[in-house]
Amino acid sequence: MSYVGGEPQQVAYVSVKYQEEPRAYRSTAEVMSDEDLRRQAIEDAIRQIDGWKARFSHLQELADVFKAVDRAKRRLAS
Repeated sequence: MSYVGGEPQQVAYVSVKYQEEPRAYRSTAEVMSDEDLRRQAIEDAIRQIDGWKARFSHLQELADVFKAVDRAKRRLAS
């Protein structure tokens, strides 16, 4: 989340691929209110985080971040 003038700003659009439809941008409100689209957005984010983790896993200073990501992934899997 970014901040403008001290206020949190939400991303307006999220790129998701839903069922047989091509990947497209949808409003964040639509994605967060639809269970399937929300799950897709979360899965996309996890794939991106896993890539980031693979690139930076050698940095011990980020170990707590990696642990938090792993905990979140376990919660989502259950």
